[in-house]
Amino acid sequence: FILFANVAAFPGVCKSRRVGGRSVFKATKDDDSERSDDIFDTWDPRLSPHLYPDGLPDTSKEDKEEKEKVGVLLIDHGSRKSASNEFLHTLAERYQASSICPPHYIVKAAHMEIAEPSIEMGLRSLVDAGVGRIVCHPYFLSPGRHATEDVPRLIEEAKISLGDAISDIPVIKTEYLGSQSDLLLGVIGSMVNAAVRTGPKKQNSDMGFFGEIMRMMDAEISAEDVSS
Repeated sequence: FILFANVAAFPGVCKSRRVGGRSVFKATKDDDSERSDDIFDTWDPRLSPHLYPDGLPDTSKEDKEEKEKVGVLLIDHGSRKSASNEFLHTLAERYQASSICPPHYIVKAAHMEIAEPSIEMGLRSLVDAGVGRIVCHPYFLSPGRHATEDVPRLIEEAKISLGDAISDIPVIKTEYLGSQSDLLLGVIGSMVNAAVRTGPKKQNSDMGFFGEIMRMMDAEISAEDVSS
């Protein structure tokens, strides 16, 4: 009874057909409807229609509303070597394009000193991009003066310099990169283990036949690591 009552409560939502002597209900969509989601994601025909006093929930509403843009500014020290500076910008681009970066994030890079863009220029570019808030990330491994004092000071000075353009935009700062020591230990461990597997090994010349067998096994393992 509940099943048929639901069908009556939502005409045009589903249709039935006979399969093996039973009525099977399947969701339908009007031709002029803009909804593209599966009706069964929001409606269970086995439940009473009284559980939907306002009709079916509109799951497309959240998708239609544009999410607030979030600016992310990666900040390193800056170098006289262009390759070092370019590395941070490449990292920002890779983060922007990765699956872990939400689509409404805008990622930029800036340098504390020596090279451009400066922190102020980086913040300005995010403001011009229309972000609603900004997260600054100090790309430093150690809690030195640059990460804990200079970068925060330069961010505040940049905010003052930008004035009304950024006054209504919250600007926050993460901890420096090296503060996530547990994650870094995993990266270090993986790199060390890879070096142990693929690097040169002590020759087993004193072990005769067995030494030769061990060298052959090491060579085979190294070949597998390279191919994988």
